Amino acid sequence: MKKFTGKTGLPAAFDAVELLSEAVEVNAPKAQGWVWETEMLKPGLSLNGTMYYTPEFIREAAKDFEGAPSYADHQATPSGSIRNVVGTFRNVKGDGVMRGELHLLKSENWIREKLLAAQEAKMPMGLSINAIVGLRKSVREGREVMEPQKLIPNTPRSVDVVMFPAAGGRVLRAVAGMDMEIALGNARKEFVRVSADVTADYSGSVRRSKQGEKMEETYMQRNAPESGAGVEIQEGLQPIEAEVRKLREDLEVSQQKQRVAEGVLLINQKINESKLPSPLAKLVREHFRGDAPTPEELDGEITRVREAYAAVVPSPTQIGGRVMVVQEPEDRHQIALDKLFGLRKSLDGKEYDASIAAFRGIQEAYLLITNDRAMQWEAPAGRITEEWNAAGFANALGNTLYRRLIQDYREVDYGLDMLIPPREPHRVALRDFRVHDIVRVGYLSDLNTVDPEQIDWPEIVAPTDEQATIQAVQFGGMVTVTRKTIINDDIGLVAKVAARIGRAARRPMAQRVFNLMINNGNVYDGLAFFEANTHKNLGSTALAVNELDVIRSAMRNQTEKDSGKKLGIAPWIQVVPVELEGTAKITNTRQYVDTNFTPNKVQYMFGNNNERIIIAPLLTDTNDWYVFANPDDIQTFEIGFLQGKEEPELLLADNQLVGKAFSSDRIQYKVRHEYEVAVVDFRGAYKEVVA
Repeated sequence: MKKFTGKTGLPAAFDAVELLSEAVEVNAPKAQGWVWETEMLKPGLSLNGTMYYTPEFIREAAKDFEGAPSYADHQATPSGSIRNVVGTFRNVKGDGVMRGELHLLKSENWIREKLLAAQEAKMPMGLSINAIVGLRKSVREGREVMEPQKLIPNTPRSVDVVMFPAAGGRVLRAVAGMDMEIALGNARKEFVRVSADVTADYSGSVRRSKQGEKMEETYMQRNAPESGAGVEIQEGLQPIEAEVRKLREDLEVSQQKQRVAEGVLLINQKINESKLPSPLAKLVREHFRGDAPTPEELDGEITRVREAYAAVVPSPTQIGGRVMVVQEPEDRHQIALDKLFGLRKSLDGKEYDASIAAFRGIQEAYLLITNDRAMQWEAPAGRITEEWNAAGFANALGNTLYRRLIQDYREVDYGLDMLIPPREPHRVALRDFRVHDIVRVGYLSDLNTVDPEQIDWPEIVAPTDEQATIQAVQFGGMVTVTRKTIINDDIGLVAKVAARIGRAARRPMAQRVFNLMINNGNVYDGLAFFEANTHKNLGSTALAVNELDVIRSAMRNQTEKDSGKKLGIAPWIQVVPVELEGTAKITNTRQYVDTNFTPNKVQYMFGNNNERIIIAPLLTDTNDWYVFANPDDIQTFEIGFLQGKEEPELLLADNQLVGKAFSSDRIQYKVRHEYEVAVVDFRGAYKEVVA
């Protein structure tokens, strides 16, 4: 390090400062690609749907992956061939997400060049763990999964470079090459040393300057009359002061250069993390050109640019409220598979990206997702691998089948949403399979007049209650997709099966409700649901205007429990078999009932457009019909769903370690729906049993 000396002996050596700023300038050499920042494993459900990684497992496992090797693609065992090892992991941490540095071997220049090219093309490269672990079964996010507990001691493990990871592992970015890191570190050390020298020498200069000023003052006082020595001393101090000012200015300039250069590094880091496309990244860089922004300022500007872009570009994909311009390959494959099965929207109603084409067949979907060109359906046994393999295809197909199931389940209503609105208290969650009580509380009598000067305030008689019961029942079955179906590309068969699963799940629930009406069993008070003497909600007259008027009076005369006061409820929904559809609609909308222009007393009782007439194909008798009050005025039915899961579940029946996909050439899915229906009040319902 060269060191200059001024007239006063002060060091003017700021080469270290210049070296430091030059090392981090915008035009500094790019990272060489031998060291990469990575995310090795993320918590949650893996894309292949078989493993669920907890934050506790990741935190404990991180120390075991320090120094672990990395192979190109998964090996047959975690201790793969030495010919395929490409690097090792260092500085592994497990705080939430397992992160580490991938240090490539100097012999593996091909993988370095491939990773650099992938980074430039903004194509994500994945990482996938390969280890032997202890597992236990659990249910996560509605799926039966295997949950890793801990790594088996003294067994090999690796984190391998793959194309399609299933547990969030990915190579993020290249960090500074080793040569640049050493140079930058040396520059910083030299800067600290020289800064100390400058500070010490500068302080000495100031002391000498102060001493000189005092000496000058004393000398002038003593010798001013005799000579001009004081002027000579003042002239000698001027170069010292100029040198000190120059040192200060140089130090400030160098520190500013350092701040700006470090700001550029921060900008590049934030932009890489944000995955902004090049035009948007350029806008952010130009906004902070020559500045040293804080991380908060950078995040704010990136968000502003992203939102502005989203406002003018149609149909971006949004995840968690943030616009993602780049979709992961597995996301695109899932959408292409959904479109193959006729799905055009996600479950939340958002249109799929129009630029993603549907797979041309189920065989193409299998080949692209698994890369199993030989259609072997084989997976290694005894270990976990987090690549999107054959099990990943089973999970992707399961996701598509589930979305198709829910689409058709929602479309076929049978009038249930009108009879039993999809909200509390009509639909409730059941904690378990035990019997649960539904309490029907009576009403209070009217408040009486009170003269507190004559009598004490009277006690209001407490109402009594009645209890109905409800207990969840399990409904379900198995759906199988065979290897033969995939090879024969029988998408028509699989799609038809998927389309019918929704109906197969919805119909039993509707039938459960209609069976309460058809079978007319006993309810909570020990009497039949529809009963003429006590419940007074059963008749035997064919559908006609006059009978509807009779029913209206009967329902309005229903009384409150305990108080005996009239409820005053009215008919609001009519339920008829298919055979009575025409009669029901004509009766509801006709203006006159005969040629004498007698007005229709019940016109539009069930809506101006017959919108509250339910045509029920599940009713077995062609003559019987029903009337119900508005369920928000008086609740008739209640559906209890186990743990609040209203829609059916579709579960992969087998995990990838022991599943039938690898022993019987088939994938099995389990459809499960758990619920029960009960009558909670008879007074809002009326039935006509017609001979």
